[in-house]
Amino acid sequence: MSSVALARKYRPQTFADLIGQEPIVRTLQNAIRSDRIHHAYIFTGTRGVGKTTSARIFAKALNCEQGPTPDPCGTCDNCRGIAAGNNVDVLEIDAASHTRVEETRELMARVNYAPATGRYRVFIIDEAHMLSKSSFNALLKTLEEPPAHVVFILATTEPQKILETVRSRCLEFAFRRIPAARIAENLRDVLQREGLAFDDVAIDRISLEADGSMRDALSLTDQVAGFAGGELTVAAVEEALGLTGRDAVAQLWISILRRDAQALHQQLGAIWRGGADLRRLAIDMADLLRELLVLRATRQAGEGVLADVLEVSQVWSMTDLYRMFDRLHDGLLTLERSPIPDVVLETTLLGLAVLEPLAPLEQLLSGSSAAPPAATSESAQRPGSAPATSPARRAAAAPREPEPAQPEAPEPARPASGALPGSADVAAYLLQHHPMLMPVLEQGVEIADQTVVLRVPAGNPVLEKLVASEQDALRVSLERLGFDHPQIRAETVAAERLEHERGGPTAPRPVAASGSEPGSKRALLEDERLNAVLKAFPGARVTDVRRLE
Repeated sequence: MSSVALARKYRPQTFADLIGQEPIVRTLQNAIRSDRIHHAYIFTGTRGVGKTTSARIFAKALNCEQGPTPDPCGTCDNCRGIAAGNNVDVLEIDAASHTRVEETRELMARVNYAPATGRYRVFIIDEAHMLSKSSFNALLKTLEEPPAHVVFILATTEPQKILETVRSRCLEFAFRRIPAARIAENLRDVLQREGLAFDDVAIDRISLEADGSMRDALSLTDQVAGFAGGELTVAAVEEALGLTGRDAVAQLWISILRRDAQALHQQLGAIWRGGADLRRLAIDMADLLRELLVLRATRQAGEGVLADVLEVSQVWSMTDLYRMFDRLHDGLLTLERSPIPDVVLETTLLGLAVLEPLAPLEQLLSGSSAAPPAATSESAQRPGSAPATSPARRAAAAPREPEPAQPEAPEPARPASGALPGSADVAAYLLQHHPMLMPVLEQGVEIADQTVVLRVPAGNPVLEKLVASEQDALRVSLERLGFDHPQIRAETVAAERLEHERGGPTAPRPVAASGSEPGSKRALLEDERLNAVLKAFPGARVTDVRRLE
């Protein structure tokens, strides 16, 4: 006798067996208890989360000989027939193979027949989004005026493809992805029943690979069990499913963050030879980078190999790490439609390993340049150059020695003894970093403890919206000036009052060159800050000079 797949053998037969869908189960059971059965339902959600299984259980609950009951017995003729798929009152249709309108009309012709053995005729349409528009229109009339003994259940992974006129006549339930912890718990119970030995870490890895699908988890377990032959270990899971170990993924990131393209190339070669799934590798790398960004943003310590990656990443700013994530994401999108996925992924990762960090604007304006994180590979150096190895470079090259944390970007000098800068200094600094707010900052700012008040000319809704949109960026700038959890408050001031208070602290205007009238076009073009910006961006030129009123 052939064995039965785990996904079929352990398919839920009652509502109590369903995992991770408690809100939907409770709603359906209460509907049965209160005799509020709707004529049409739509079950949506990703694959393997229990849509069709729930439809069958609901059909058993409606037609159980002891019901309708929220807990079908599972032993009567109707329950056993529905579970086996041969009950005449429950018709399950695969819409992918019945898309034509003629087949839908033939199905609708059976609707008026009374149930043979149960109370309801239940029509379960799986993958309902595959029906044609004409088929949906043929179904629509029956959904508008259904017989009292008919219940429709449409299961789909893409509800947006179902006509809105159909969706509006159905109760829609969105099945959630099952948490990995719940999947792992159920897998351990299944393997114990099967008498199979397993490693807890291996079960956790399978649960993550299932991506919220209990059916996929059981299918993957079947696959790994067949490969391992004995105990399910992490090594067996990775080899059977073509996965790359977390340690290997972490080492790839360490090579990238150290700008060691040679080591990265060798590591990728070993992974290729192992037959790894390239798309899965790219996703694993993105996941680890996400974890790294979370740790950096929340100032938490990592564990295991993630702690090593976190330590090496300190020489990179958060902005540069976000750039890496964007480039990796773009590479993943290209990889999925490319005939040469290995080349795409390799060039994407090598591009990350030679990525130059962004220099802060303050350094560009001052004429200095930011030193990139040291490259540990000779391939990262330019031909013909032999730079002396700096202490920072030697520290980055050491595989396990801790690196001193470096600031992500130079910040303006903070006042000693916790004192905050004056309003004029704050206005000048904000004007430098937020030039779009010049019409507001020229009116001066007021400081009250950790609150900065911006004076917005009355009758200008555009400026009010601009200040509101820049709130978060302004808080970041104020924190660099030494403010602790600063608050921004915009105060609308009449134009007459602003004219009367011109003597208050205002942001300094550009200093005109000698011999030029302040505020003139010539003076603005000769301003040293403008010239610094033009030098920082070769090819840039001034096309127009206008005063903002």
